[in-house]
Amino acid sequence: MNHSSPYLDFDFQKKIISDANEIGFNLMWMVHRGLCDRRMIDGKIKYFLRRPMKNEKSVYKLFKRVNNKKKTIERRKVWNKIREQEANKQPTIDICLATKKNFGGGFGIHVSDVLTKMSKMTVSEMRERVEDEMRGPCTPETSDDESA
Repeated sequence: MNHSSPYLDFDFQKKIISDANEIGFNLMWMVHRGLCDRRMIDGKIKYFLRRPMKNEKSVYKLFKRVNNKKKTIERRKVWNKIREQEANKQPTIDICLATKKNFGGGFGIHVSDVLTKMSKMTVSEMRERVEDEMRGPCTPETSDDESA
């Protein structure tokens, strides 16, 4: 039964090195220490682990840095996708309203602005807004002084 740390596994270390190379980490310090070989393959520099790293702490630090960078890249991709959808939302609403017969001119622009603002709200915020607009000056909730 092997109780060694997964960070000392040679295949795991090779995967970390390849991931770090893909993301763009500077791995020259590993070449200088004799841990990696640096080769040019298909016009790209690739790093290959020569022998396993013995220091578990340094492997863990590199693993954490690579994981954090991967998560940052994923968040950036998701954020860019959301920004692109937000940028396309207003023109899409305008085109949809322009094809309808009764939504032209200033009224169409007003409806477009309202729909765009509502698309940024949560469901509970929309409900509160509708409930606030439904209460008029003649309803008992807003006209306590008139009932006397």
